[in-house]
Amino acid sequence: MLFNLKNILILLIIFSSLEQLLFGQDKNFSSFNVSNLYETGIKENKKVLMSGDPSRIKDSYKQLMILYRSNAEFYRILAYSASAVSNKFYMERIKNKQSIGNFIYFYQGIGQFYLKDYSTAIKSFQLFLSKEKQQSNLGKIWLGATYYKTGDQSGAVKIWNTISFDDEATIKYEFMKKYIEFTSASEKPLPNFKNLPNRETIKDILFLELKSDISEKWKRVEYLLNKIDLSKPDYLERIASKDSIDYYDPIQLDAISNSMSYLSFYYANLFNTLADIKEQSQVNSQLYRSLYYYDFKQYNEVVKILQGNGDLNSRIVLASATAKLGKISEAKSMIDNLVKETSSDFNKKSELGYKLLRYELDNIVDPLPLVKYAYLDAIRSSENESKIRKLFFNYGFCILLSGNCEQAYNILQGGINKSRFNLQFNSPEYCSIFVTSIILWGNYSIIESEAFPVLKLLSNEFSSAQYLISPVSKIDNLSRPPTIIITK
Repeated sequence: MLFNLKNILILLIIFSSLEQLLFGQDKNFSSFNVSNLYETGIKENKKVLMSGDPSRIKDSYKQLMILYRSNAEFYRILAYSASAVSNKFYMERIKNKQSIGNFIYFYQGIGQFYLKDYSTAIKSFQLFLSKEKQQSNLGKIWLGATYYKTGDQSGAVKIWNTISFDDEATIKYEFMKKYIEFTSASEKPLPNFKNLPNRETIKDILFLELKSDISEKWKRVEYLLNKIDLSKPDYLERIASKDSIDYYDPIQLDAISNSMSYLSFYYANLFNTLADIKEQSQVNSQLYRSLYYYDFKQYNEVVKILQGNGDLNSRIVLASATAKLGKISEAKSMIDNLVKETSSDFNKKSELGYKLLRYELDNIVDPLPLVKYAYLDAIRSSENESKIRKLFFNYGFCILLSGNCEQAYNILQGGINKSRFNLQFNSPEYCSIFVTSIILWGNYSIIESEAFPVLKLLSNEFSSAQYLISPVSKIDNLSRPPTIIITK
């Protein structure tokens, strides 16, 4: 729900423009074709590694380090957008008393859980359990996890003790404990599958293995990632002879994001074994390594790696890790210094504000004035629009999270590059949030003219765009039915 968006910043607020990559412009990306920036680029660099050309291996390690990180960040923001947009669709379908099945409450609960609206998620899961008997294990696992996230550990355990464990429930239960970091319960032995099970279970196994110490983990992670087809729904529920609802689980996107983070770390380590200190510094490979530790909450490792790094991004991540370790006054001093240093540069000031949100430092310094005044300074300047587009995203996203969706749309719309309508000049993160602002605002009259072209652009590169396309294409309040259904 919209008023809970502020609670999910650590999971959701992501670096946007790939023109700057994640951490500043990387010269080596200037030679990439537009279509090579994300999933396509990963495949092409894998081909280089398979060719065994020694003159290109180091560069491919570097590109994979960057590409996996950019994908990790996109999948996190897509998880937010998918949760918010799907929940809007579910709520309207229920509100309008249209035909619904039992699983609309289950997937609504998952979206609310992801958005950290736990009290509402509990009601959704309870409603699901009151209606659905065959899949009660699923509902109980999620309901218990939601109670745990509210601080009611005994309530969670009480619910979990009523589960009738089969192979699928065991996998889901172990996944959920790892996902919510519940460590006080003994682990159940995982079943051995002769063949890989359904996609939902593959995702659970993927997350469990990310948290394990298996040998050659990177091979297993890449193998499982390749087995997940994101263009198809997790569950299709037939409501009537001519009606059905496709359900997509946003938690799956979060698991994929964590996998991409790990693989970025893996290739950063390989790159560092071949690159000298100067080369490592040019692309800031230590920052890429540190972000894996940050994502997996190993904050002491982050501090060890980034101590002494002088760039803006490293210092923000370091300040956040310092705060996570309980050294609040030290972190505040670090942020205060950054605010002073960026005061005369609207690009850096905007990035600082945005990343204060990304790394949960907004309780130390309010980021909204930083992104707002940087945006206003930029549009009054004579800077080329391409150089300030990121500022539209930073400010628009902050406004969206504050609850003013119409204003967020107006800001974000100004930053869409319509003359160069591709993913190099309109990053996937920007596209995803732009569509989200339209849907949460509720202005369905512009979905076909403005949202659909952006969704089509996303679908050209990402099969996972279906997580947004499916609910958007089925919104019933459109001024007229959508004339296209986009698939990859």
